[in-house]
Amino acid sequence: MIPVLSADPSTSNIIEYILSLNVEFKPSESVSLLKKIKALGGKYTRLKDWILESETIEWDDKYLNLVPVETLFGDTAEQVVAAIIKKSDHRRLTSAHRSTTSGPLCLNRVIR
Repeated sequence: MIPVLSADPSTSNIIEYILSLNVEFKPSESVSLLKKIKALGGKYTRLKDWILESETIEWDDKYLNLVPVETLFGDTAEQVVAAIIKKSDHRRLTSAHRSTTSGPLCLNRVIR
């Protein structure tokens, strides 16, 4: 919802109309990483800086692919960072679990 102010000088600062927009985003997979970075503009820098300040993960542009386009452009930078950290933590835990369970177990099977 966007308020449209009156153009008439005698009624300035009066809301004359309310504009309602219904926005639909493309699926995340169909938008290239470079296009996401360009479209985010200054928000990209804020996301990157907040991730780097969190000291839990190092920045990688591919983190933008972890969250839907709706989240990247519809949510605040703080909410996007939280979503990226949550998804990257989940991926790290999953890959760490895979490497600790499949690697040594497979090696034991080969040795025996």
